[in-house]
Amino acid sequence: MRASFYLWGQAMTNPLSSLPLLTCAEADYPLICETDLPKASHVLDTCHLYCPEPIMLLHQAVRALDSQSILHVIATDPATQRDIPKFCTFLRYPLLHQGQDDQNQYHYLLSLTKQT
Repeated sequence: MRASFYLWGQAMTNPLSSLPLLTCAEADYPLICETDLPKASHVLDTCHLYCPEPIMLLHQAVRALDSQSILHVIATDPATQRDIPKFCTFLRYPLLHQGQDDQNQYHYLLSLTKQT
């Protein structure tokens, strides 16, 4: 099953893969409401995909984006509650936020600046 990605903003050219990433330039989509968190520069929507697809697509997105990006991942697979934090720990990306909304979607905010 091929994922249908829709991210808010303008399309980006991704030379590393066929993953269509978009910038999060428009604020019409309610991202994460906590004001003390940095605003996401990109959004990766993996809703209705199941393990291992969300992590595979996250890995492609991380490779395609620059190290100053903040990535908001949206998922519906409950396994992402375990997989995304492990991914961040293993690859040394700070996980800035992890939560679930009232529509049973899981939200993750990652900084792509690696921890040393």
